[in-house]
Amino acid sequence: VLVVIIGEIFIRQSVVYQVANSGTDLVRAQEKTLESIQNDIRTARSVAVSSGIYTTSSSTLVLELASIDSSGSPLSSFDYIIYATSTNVGLIRTVVASPASTRKGGQETVDSYVKTILFTYSANPVTASDSIKVALISSVVIRGKEKIESGTITVKLRNK
Repeated sequence: VLVVIIGEIFIRQSVVYQVANSGTDLVRAQEKTLESIQNDIRTARSVAVSSGIYTTSSSTLVLELASIDSSGSPLSSFDYIIYATSTNVGLIRTVVASPASTRKGGQETVDSYVKTILFTYSANPVTASDSIKVALISSVVIRGKEKIESGTITVKLRNK
């Protein structure tokens, strides 16, 4: 009987730990995501209208950065960093590097918890913006219940 009681306590404690840990993971992921977006915005030369198949909108951010050479010095060409959500994947960060740049191009999932992202630009046209407001809604299902977190930051482009 004592073994059954101890086993039951252990199982319940494990469930509590799992729920608390998943909620903490959600908050940490959102903080890291907002910090990553903030760093990219501060590094950007400007908001771009588009790059390839991506167009700046309330749900997609296209940033224009100076391309860099092997010593990290800026070149006259441009690279682009794009943030957009993808269904069943979360928030995607895509880097489109110019052929002259040493910046690594590619795509990565930044945060699989992000369900909605909203970009608000300080000016119209967006290329005149000197700051961007970023609002995120992230969620995770924990033991059949959805936990939702939201976060908002406003970031000034350093180069504007």
